[in-house]
Amino acid sequence: MKKLLLLAAAVVGLTGPLFGLSWASLPPSAQSGQAYTVSASHGASGIYGMNVQILKNGAYVAGNGGSGTGYVTVTTTYSTTDYGNQTVSYQANAQVSSSTGTQNISIYGSVNVVVPNTAPTINWVQNPSSAQVNQWFAIQAHGNDVDGNLTNVFVWREWVPFAFSGGGNGYDGYSDANGYSQATPGTVTFMAQAQDRNGATSPVIYHTINITNSAPTVSASSASVYAGQPVSVSWSAGDPDGNFSYVNVWVTQWGAPYWDYLGSGGASGSKSWSGSANFNPNVPATNSYLFVVRAVDSAGA
Repeated sequence: MKKLLLLAAAVVGLTGPLFGLSWASLPPSAQSGQAYTVSASHGASGIYGMNVQILKNGAYVAGNGGSGTGYVTVTTTYSTTDYGNQTVSYQANAQVSSSTGTQNISIYGSVNVVVPNTAPTINWVQNPSSAQVNQWFAIQAHGNDVDGNLTNVFVWREWVPFAFSGGGNGYDGYSDANGYSQATPGTVTFMAQAQDRNGATSPVIYHTINITNSAPTVSASSASVYAGQPVSVSWSAGDPDGNFSYVNVWVTQWGAPYWDYLGSGGASGSKSWSGSANFNPNVPATNSYLFVVRAVDSAGA
């Protein structure tokens, strides 16, 4: 019987205040301008009274109390909205009064408030729709970031880095306005993308430029043709693209089924060229001769 009484006394000794202060709600982060809730909860038994307070950055913002004969839980809740990039510190204090005296306990936490990052945007500012063969043109892109943390504006040519040093920090930035020319007709495609300090990127934009080729022009003249005497055929050729290659000259007796090749000339890659070809008529009778002068550029036009 004495053993049973001793056991009962030991159980009664466990009914003093039991501390269990904890954060019931404390988000690790919140967006700037977004409401969030912080709450702290404490439970104890065998108390006269209990109070739970919440402090924000060291200042009291909320409190709640309670009492009872059994196990009592007190929860204090605080809702707020913060702005800008900052770390908000919180402290919860619990004070419990019981037959053994007054006891205090504190816990700490924080909420990281961040301004949401918005990905930058991108657009072309120099992007011709077409260009001639060998024509020099510039290509340039512009990036914008409402957060003010733009760092790079990238431009590729057929996914090969073309202009990578432009951009900078801020709201607006431009890629380098690098120039390009192409010696052959066809197309060339450029790509651009903006990136901010947080690694967010804009969609990739594309622009295709048509490279066109203009055929060269040529003119020729000759003096009267006399049997047994040499005659000179002068010609002048031009190419607006600057890719002139050569000139061929042929001659035939009017009505004859054959042509005689008199030679060629020219300066590859030039915009204009002139020259002459000599011909010795070997037909003593009076006749007519047809001279043909043909200019060709590097693209085959």
